[in-house]
Amino acid sequence: MTHQNDIFKTTGNPWDIPSSPEPGPEKKSSDFFENLPPVFKNGQNPKSFIMIGVALLLGGWLLSGFYQVNPDEQGIVLRFGKWTETTTEGWRYHLPYPIEQVLKPKITVTNQINIGFGSLDESLMLTGDRNIVDLSFTVQWRIQDPIEYLFNIRDIEKTIKSAAESVMRDTISQVHIDRALAEGRSDIERIVQENLQTLLNDYKAGVMITRVSLKKVDPPQQVIEDFLEVERAQSDQGRIINQAQAYHNEVLPKARGEASEIIAGARGYKEALIAHAEGEAKRFMVLAQEYEKDPKLMKKRLSNETLESIYKGAKKVVVDPKSGILPHMALPAVTQETEQKP
Repeated sequence: MTHQNDIFKTTGNPWDIPSSPEPGPEKKSSDFFENLPPVFKNGQNPKSFIMIGVALLLGGWLLSGFYQVNPDEQGIVLRFGKWTETTTEGWRYHLPYPIEQVLKPKITVTNQINIGFGSLDESLMLTGDRNIVDLSFTVQWRIQDPIEYLFNIRDIEKTIKSAAESVMRDTISQVHIDRALAEGRSDIERIVQENLQTLLNDYKAGVMITRVSLKKVDPPQQVIEDFLEVERAQSDQGRIINQAQAYHNEVLPKARGEASEIIAGARGYKEALIAHAEGEAKRFMVLAQEYEKDPKLMKKRLSNETLESIYKGAKKVVVDPKSGILPHMALPAVTQETEQKP
């Protein structure tokens, strides 16, 4: 009986499969060069091709440092992440990545942020007279300082949006709703733009706010009908006040004119009475002086004047049987004839 170990020694494996001999190092090297592309079989040293490849890669890497800055951009060159220079329009060169890299922010482009268009949390704001307005607005901005813009603020749009909403709420909280809905809109836009720019300057954000525009300022949808009714009532109130003011402006000058006329008439009547009284007083003083000189003559004169005033309009002639026609009396017939003569 043949021993099992003898079998393995004889056949080399229990399944009787012939095994190929292990190739040597020389054989492996020859097979490698046989499998190379034809360009490497023309007697060239493979190491030279490796050097050419490295040179091409190095040249491509060096050429990658060329870059172009467009008219609306500025080139911010960073060396290992630190700013080294700012370049302007044209072709420029920097050391290839990762030594240096270039950021090219667009400094002339105007960007816009919309606030309050889709969320009630953003649009509903409290006014100074404790009313609520549904407000939406836009903020337009552009880059002013590229260095500050790139390195001081991580998310510039989110920062501008949050700051603009905060400034708008602060401004609206100091304004009555009537002013916010009507003539105060332009003032609100101006104040928000100025305060927002001041706040972003404090942040060193490197941006300029070019415009703030209110797009919608309305009462909340739930109370808009009631608010419109109040507006109509206020409009009617204003119309009635204007009508009353117009009537006042029409009647008051007329009344003042009539009052001035009455006062002037009263003053004239007063002055006439005073003048008449003063004249009568002077006449009485003259008669008194004459009376003192000749009382009898004065009595007769006064008697005749009294009778003259009594019978001035009479058509009869009074004749004293003793003295005839009374002296100093104008006869009616004679008076009429005198008046009729030219």
